[in-house]
Amino acid sequence: MYTYIRVHGLRFFQSHFLKEFIKIMTWIAILTIGVGFLFAFINGMHDGSNVTATIIASRSFDAKKALALACIAEFFGAICLGTAVAKTVGVGVISQEEMMAADAEKGVTFILAALLGGILWNILTWILALPSSSSHAVIGGLIGSGIMAFGWDAVLWESVLIKVILFMLLSPLIGFTIGLGVYLLFHWFFTGRKREVESVIVRLQRATMAVLAFAYGSNDAQKSMGLIAMVVAMVYGKSEFDVDFWMMAGCAGALALGAICGGFNMIKTIGMKIYKLEPAHSFSCQISTIFVLLTATILGAPISTTQLITATVMGVGSGANVRRVNWSIISKIIISWFTTIPAAGAIGALVFWGLRALLA
Repeated sequence: MYTYIRVHGLRFFQSHFLKEFIKIMTWIAILTIGVGFLFAFINGMHDGSNVTATIIASRSFDAKKALALACIAEFFGAICLGTAVAKTVGVGVISQEEMMAADAEKGVTFILAALLGGILWNILTWILALPSSSSHAVIGGLIGSGIMAFGWDAVLWESVLIKVILFMLLSPLIGFTIGLGVYLLFHWFFTGRKREVESVIVRLQRATMAVLAFAYGSNDAQKSMGLIAMVVAMVYGKSEFDVDFWMMAGCAGALALGAICGGFNMIKTIGMKIYKLEPAHSFSCQISTIFVLLTATILGAPISTTQLITATVMGVGSGANVRRVNWSIISKIIISWFTTIPAAGAIGALVFWGLRALLA
């Protein structure tokens, strides 16, 4: 892996492409690429540390060590599991023909507005400690900005309904059900052997948390990659959608850095306010989330890791003791899930209108 990164990194910095890239890029394109990396950072800050929520809340691992391990795993996850999600975000929400038919400045402004819509909504929900979805925020931004830029018909509604809305509704239900089932199975299998099993679970959680962070990185970093790739395609007038290594490495690094800077806002909400977690609960949550998240990544569905982890905590908590689940905080979380796409869409549309007026 180290050799791969070193060789491809050197080739990029020595390439003719880089020199031509700098010549051709307009200031707004460079700004948008920078904001794309910023979105990856905000995404990591908002969601990246959430993969450690259950292991920290169950007191199975030191918080700083957990975050450090998660960041490393997220970085490698972002560059190792393909670009199917990036393609869904880049060309699966707004018609590629409409984007490429528009002038480059308009197309790039549309992506900039979409990113800013997602970022502003993420910052608001991070301040409020509401575990909403960064994935759905940027998709909402794309839809709102895309309608303003290219019209209602430019939105690929069938793709949005199947790969975004359907998965948004199904993934928490599946996560809840699998979390509930895994915990009940686990509880039944190890009844009467809690003490002897718990020490093993505590150690196993470190490995499962790393796998979960790897899966998170593979899904979430690709959202920024897809939009940065579209900016480059628009500026060069390319019809092909290519995610280059520098996009992967940059988004992976920004996501991991954001995760280490995110603090404990979301960790407290997910890991401590929904249900008081023990090691067995945490392990069940991790196993359930990994299964659903890796499946979605392979299918190219941009699902929300935060939404999924929250749902598995609900499921596990319900299996352990439904009366101790904090349903009042859950109602606020669910409201934030359903308001994310329209709210980020409205912000994206408003930002696009403002930018076009400013650039006119």
